[in-house]
Amino acid sequence: MYGSSLQKVLSAVAMLMLLLAMGFGGKTTYPVLIQQLLGLGVLLLIFGSGAQRRYTHPSASLFWLLVVLLAGLYLVPLPEPFWHALPGRELFRLVEPLVQPELGADAHLSHTLSLSPEWTRAAWLQLIPVCALFFLGSSLHMQRAMQVVGFMLVLGALESLLGLIQYAAGEGSPWLLGAPFSGGAQGTWNSRNHFVAMVELSLPMAITLTLYLLTRSHLSHHHSRQDRTGRLVLMVGVITALFLGGVFSRSRAGIVLLMIGMLLVTLISVRQVRKRHSLGLMAVLATLCTGLAATIGLVPVLNRFVTPNPVAPERWRIYEQTGLAIRDFLPLGSGPGTFAGIYRLYQPADQPGLINHAHNDYLELLLETGLIGLIMVSLFLLLYGHAWVRLHRQRVHHGFRFVQLGAGVGIFLFLLHGLLDFNFHVLANTCLFAFVCGLFFRIPEVSHPRQSRAETATLLRYPH
Repeated sequence: MYGSSLQKVLSAVAMLMLLLAMGFGGKTTYPVLIQQLLGLGVLLLIFGSGAQRRYTHPSASLFWLLVVLLAGLYLVPLPEPFWHALPGRELFRLVEPLVQPELGADAHLSHTLSLSPEWTRAAWLQLIPVCALFFLGSSLHMQRAMQVVGFMLVLGALESLLGLIQYAAGEGSPWLLGAPFSGGAQGTWNSRNHFVAMVELSLPMAITLTLYLLTRSHLSHHHSRQDRTGRLVLMVGVITALFLGGVFSRSRAGIVLLMIGMLLVTLISVRQVRKRHSLGLMAVLATLCTGLAATIGLVPVLNRFVTPNPVAPERWRIYEQTGLAIRDFLPLGSGPGTFAGIYRLYQPADQPGLINHAHNDYLELLLETGLIGLIMVSLFLLLYGHAWVRLHRQRVHHGFRFVQLGAGVGIFLFLLHGLLDFNFHVLANTCLFAFVCGLFFRIPEVSHPRQSRAETATLLRYPH
């Protein structure tokens, strides 16, 4: 027996970790600490019981092992002569007093690959909940995983409803929960751009799951017509809330990516379900969402697309200076978590403020980890492409396959958004991304059609 009690524990912990991630967004210390402790316990439980061996592809497990080991490698002390010979270290030694506030008090004592063991250690510890959520997504039994997905989608819809209230209330509203107003819906995040990344991961899965509910008539002998109608109404409500939350975040990149995501979901779904069901659902959603958006007020959203972005020139300057830093610190980089301190060495005198991130996850990764980061991104993209091929070859079209299709689209949108922001450096979003990756990369569970029909009957039992 494959530990039904273990599956209950893992699904409950997954829901709790998602609640902590989405409810607090990594903004306060204690939820992050709780996530790390829970994550450590989950990893010990999963690997101690061997739960990961059934559904987690070995290449995915190896990838995460490499990520953890390579990040930890930056904390290993090096011989002083070797450290001085590394690119960028002599420059750092000369200007160290200028960047010590950002890099930490132990930077001058360190001869590790990382120029700030303090920040690299913090980044390394944040990998614990990220890895845990990936293995939760890939180790849970299909039915349990679907329940956690339902929980995540409902949480996302509630976040979006909170965001809509924030948008209507404006600056100074208590609905902002103490966070600064970023000009649009932001939920419990500090930034609308990071909030909309959650929508990018959730909305495609919500749509594909709804299409599955809409088109699988063989579930009729398991559920009453009223029950199926209630589930469809719930899912349409979730989709509407997520979409409106994304639109009224007023994030230009986020809105464009959501439109791309809906187009991709439509194109992919046409091959999986009847064309009229796919196009019909999209027509209903488009009408409903457009009507509600017009009622709330679309003019401020549309103005975002016709007025110049005052931040754009500064972003290009950040990219340019980050490129110079990458050149100086290749091939090994300055260490995970060190961007803010290193960028200060290259920041133009007339550039205002403290630049904490490159607003491009891949440039920031190249600066911090050099060619190692480039290799890891390439490996991830290979795994991602292989997962699509494996999903395409599946013969049994069970409900979880539809979730995986939506998860694959959500991952694609999140990766694209990384070109314009730093969502991979927001713990809440990285945790959500890891969980969705776990769902997408997992090995198919059902191979026999009769087994598929039996299991899909209970696939969408959301937790009460």
